[in-house]
Amino acid sequence: MYLAELNIENFRGIKNACLVLKRRTLFIGPNNVGKTTVLEAAALLLGRDRMIIDPSEWDFFNGCMFQEDANRHDETAKTVDDSVEDTGKDVEGLEASEQPEKDDDASLTPLRIRISGVLADLSKDEQRVFCHPSRAGALGAWNPTTGAFAARDAQVDEEPAVLMAFEARFDVDEGEIVSKRFFPVEGEDPLEGDPTDPLRRKHVQMAGYYLLSSSRLWKEAVRFSSSIFSSLLRQRQVRTGEQVRRIARALEELQPKAHDAEELQELLKGLRETIGRFIPVSLDDPLGFEVTELSSPDVERTLTLFLRGARDERRFPMSRHGSAAISVQLLAVLVMLGRHRRTNGLSFLLGLEEPELHLHPHAQRNLVSAVRSEATQIIVSTHSPSITECFKPDEICVLSTQSGTLTGRYLLSHEVTNEMKNRIKRWVFTRRRLFAEALMSPAVLLVEGETEADLLPALSTLSEEAASLDELGCTLVQCDGADLPRFLPMLERFPGVRIVLVDGDSDGDNYVKQIRALLPTQQPHLILRLPEGEAIERSLAHGLEDEQAAKVLEQLKDSCIEICVTSPEGNLQADLVRFLVESDLKKNPLLRAALADAFRAAKLFPPIIEAIRSDVAATISTPPATMTEKRLGTAQKT
Repeated sequence: MYLAELNIENFRGIKNACLVLKRRTLFIGPNNVGKTTVLEAAALLLGRDRMIIDPSEWDFFNGCMFQEDANRHDETAKTVDDSVEDTGKDVEGLEASEQPEKDDDASLTPLRIRISGVLADLSKDEQRVFCHPSRAGALGAWNPTTGAFAARDAQVDEEPAVLMAFEARFDVDEGEIVSKRFFPVEGEDPLEGDPTDPLRRKHVQMAGYYLLSSSRLWKEAVRFSSSIFSSLLRQRQVRTGEQVRRIARALEELQPKAHDAEELQELLKGLRETIGRFIPVSLDDPLGFEVTELSSPDVERTLTLFLRGARDERRFPMSRHGSAAISVQLLAVLVMLGRHRRTNGLSFLLGLEEPELHLHPHAQRNLVSAVRSEATQIIVSTHSPSITECFKPDEICVLSTQSGTLTGRYLLSHEVTNEMKNRIKRWVFTRRRLFAEALMSPAVLLVEGETEADLLPALSTLSEEAASLDELGCTLVQCDGADLPRFLPMLERFPGVRIVLVDGDSDGDNYVKQIRALLPTQQPHLILRLPEGEAIERSLAHGLEDEQAAKVLEQLKDSCIEICVTSPEGNLQADLVRFLVESDLKKNPLLRAALADAFRAAKLFPPIIEAIRSDVAATISTPPATMTEKRLGTAQKT
């Protein structure tokens, strides 16, 4: 069993969303796009009561619990835009007649948070639980190919499935937010009275959804008061009650007592006598301290997990270890919980929010491998290339939002041609890590050759004032020039801006013509063309004075690079150009490294690199609506 579809309405920053999920789903996208909201929406629908929080006013879309507030919010936003555009005054400067009208409490229409989902591929045992004769609802069918649910029996190539929902609204009469989980029944309002077909505890337990949030606090980890650890104890049938009571009795009989010190006994005796003046107290049993209140819950709260690290000489409380230990211990409990559920034929659905926190890349990949093997379904949000590279392209869903509508598009889907699927798979197979980094980057810069791929990142760091390409979040991807037009469609669903750098020769002109013939959605945001007739080798020396060129040549000589100065008039800039063109940088990675070091030692920032860096920064800041072309050193053309 797995969560195949999740629909969200009016929850936090999401006005509406319809997401199809797979058994392995990785959500990526910019900050605040809604990745965490999706995971927590699934928890509201399927999570156990102790693992979820009650919705508050700020969990409604735009913080509006009433339709009138939502309308007013939209009107105010439009009024502000119109006012600033027409008169330059903001909403506070509007006349009373221009202000949106307010409603009294009697006319308020509560908005509803609604989350619904489809659990699909139910086993026979799961079907019996979710379709019991006492239930009014019935099983439906989920088509994994089309991603559609139908309220009928499953046919060939379809999976038995069930639809469930969560709704919440503000009750004006009671002055509080009410919420219900239920199986939808046509024509019934579940928040008006009790729903005919409520989602019961046994349904939630059968689904087995757990969420590891990014706020991994110590109190949520391996303690008896932890809901997840308690679930593991119950499911493994570990009974700790008698052991806890024995601990409480041993603590009560603990010798010596904390108050046995002579000085402390004298103080406590005087304190007891003073108390006895006001209330009756026993004079036979002295006032004293105990380690805990000696009740079972208090003893459970006091029990603390200790761990000895590989380099430690003694054990320390887990809370005194590093952040990674705190993250990993909770994950370890979840993995054990999942292993137990799978062993007993139960599903284990796991949501992971930023699992990379506090872990180095190798540990991140081990983490994904561990949960993939134990969970029936994993739904992950991440900003880590190391996590991303553990997922197949058809498991990676890119989230984007516009005006509250959240959209998720998989890198590979039935809309993508087989030829394109094979290209992406080959790229992932040969350069998995680069693929993952590009997928997470704000910008991808496609370049023709290895010279650009090596020198642009290195030389862009030489500016003392401007951000380098890496600091801008730009990933360089090298592909042969002829492959540029064929490579671009693979980036169509990448969330970052797409930029292409081509030579200024006839081949570059031909590549640009082929790129123009692509579909608009496949075209890059920006095409940068080197000066006419030039490749990067010649362009690097442009704009340098003879004195600056001399510094670079001198540094190259210091690196044992043999350079022949042939200009009769001593034109060192021309000598540098000739050296760069004739030295065949494309086939000599050591020379490319020496050239980058020479510019760095000479403290020179090549003008052509600054031009490229500046255009990349501008495109990331304000992506153009349609493809833009620019010949470096000239005005851009849309």
